[in-house]
Amino acid sequence: MMSSSNSSYKSIHVMNAIGKTQEQLSAIRQIADWMRGHMLKAIVSAILIAVLSTCFLIVVTNALPETIAEPSMNETVVVVGSGDTLWGIANRHSDGKQDIRYVVYMIQERNGLQSSEILPGQRLILPKW
Repeated sequence: MMSSSNSSYKSIHVMNAIGKTQEQLSAIRQIADWMRGHMLKAIVSAILIAVLSTCFLIVVTNALPETIAEPSMNETVVVVGSGDTLWGIANRHSDGKQDIRYVVYMIQERNGLQSSEILPGQRLILPKW
């Protein structure tokens, strides 16, 4: 039969002033050390995520098309047909005094187009030039 003395039992489970055993304090210290070691990584990661999210929102906001104002009395609205190009529309509707490249540019600017690609059925506002 094993006998254990009172003193050895007490030495294994000695409580400190706040009621924690040495094993519990050791576990708490390990967690605190782990947190200290990883806290800097967590803070840097959070800052990086915030910066990337902000950059993404700025890019998306700038990529959204601006609201196009309704045509004024002296502007013409045309509907793009199959096979139409900006060059062809500009050529058909210009007064012949302006450079066609300038007219195409003005149509793109007025309609908020990022490229010269247009689709059948699309409405274009032709500014007065």
